[in-house]
Amino acid sequence: MNFFKLKMLTPENVLFEGNVSSLKVMLNDGGIEILASHIPSIAYLSSGECKIILEDGSKKTFVSHDGILNIERSRVTLSSDFLEWSENLSATIQEKQKRISLEKERRSESFSQHQLGSLDLIKTFIKKNKDENI
Repeated sequence: MNFFKLKMLTPENVLFEGNVSSLKVMLNDGGIEILASHIPSIAYLSSGECKIILEDGSKKTFVSHDGILNIERSRVTLSSDFLEWSENLSATIQEKQKRISLEKERRSESFSQHQLGSLDLIKTFIKKNKDENI
């Protein structure tokens, strides 16, 4: 059986890097299966359940979100904002929700600090104008 190198990555980490015999992913117009020596191309990855077959014949399932699939003759790179093995999905979603909540809180605090800073600056300008007019 023929194999190709597969690299699956997100902005946070590399989920998988190794040889596989098959990769099944979801594209905007349906699913595609990539085998060794597939014609080189680039495609937009869409959300869905995906599968790989490893060198030893075992199958692994993962979930993807939007991303890019770059297919070359002997290697494929799958880049997405979210990739996770199916068995880890619940824990990963909970962790992502925590990070999103923390980021929302941080942004809210930053916005509040910006508004208070702007008001303080206006107060300073008003005081300066009063002092100059007296």
